Amino acid sequence: MSLNRKEVQPIDLDAYSGFVKKHADIIEHYLTVDKIGDPETTLQNTYYLEHAV
Repeated sequence: MSLNRKEVQPIDLDAYSGFVKKHADIIEHYLTVDKIGDPETTLQNTYYLEHAV
């Protein structure tokens, strides 16, 4: 059985945090950007978003 893999573009953290700030009047919660298999990068992304938003 083969899995159909979709190529995924990287998420721009600046654009994502800007989107969250722009729509803060209707966004109550947002998610961090997880890099599967790389907990250090996930943690860095989390810290970045906590300070940027």
